[in-house]
Amino acid sequence: MKLFRNVWFKRFVALLEWGYGAFILYLSYLSAFYRVDYVSKVGFLIINSLIALCFMLLMIYTKKQVITTVLCMVMPLLALPMFIMNFGEWFLIVPPMLVVISMFFVCRGGETMKTVIGTMYLLIFIIGTVGYILLVNIFLTKTDNTVIAQYESASGQYRAYVVDVKDNSSGRTEVYVEPNDKDIDYGTVIFRAKGYDKRIYNVRNHIPPTVEWRGEELYINDSIYEFTIGDRRLVLE
Repeated sequence: MKLFRNVWFKRFVALLEWGYGAFILYLSYLSAFYRVDYVSKVGFLIINSLIALCFMLLMIYTKKQVITTVLCMVMPLLALPMFIMNFGEWFLIVPPMLVVISMFFVCRGGETMKTVIGTMYLLIFIIGTVGYILLVNIFLTKTDNTVIAQYESASGQYRAYVVDVKDNSSGRTEVYVEPNDKDIDYGTVIFRAKGYDKRIYNVRNHIPPTVEWRGEELYINDSIYEFTIGDRRLVLE
């Protein structure tokens, strides 16, 4: 028990807690460049909640340490991109946000300081969320997209998927190609890389085309397609 009361041991634990700050920053990075695809929502929620609970208990244990206080004051900013860009993905954002909000009030710090910083963070979150929603709704065309089929190339390096699009007009059918080796798989959740998709087929109907990989060659309705993705060029002859 004497060890747990030792100030240097508490400082050491407080330093370890910055690993959770790094974890939240990593989730914010994933939120910006990847989209969430759950394999098991319950499994991911349990793991995410256990990680959050363990670190929150450690932070409560060292709540009077300056190192912990600084972390608790910084975490809201680290969590901002995760909260805004994955708003609605509750299995992802709720456990970390509970830690962020709870520890902000639990950690050592003057009430005046917490009031000022808390008000500033609240305004940042509100303005950031509203701005992001407006940006998405104004500059992005609102459609209802449903992936109806997905196909992988023989090597597994690429994937193609068929999307049925419902919009204000008659709708359309699209085919996209993207790399299949840039995702991050954590078992219960897969983070799908964004920004690599290439639309190679766009027809104003709701008739799914025949899509087939023949080795590394992609055929749509028996026509061969050529495409470039980032620095990769797949030449189909």
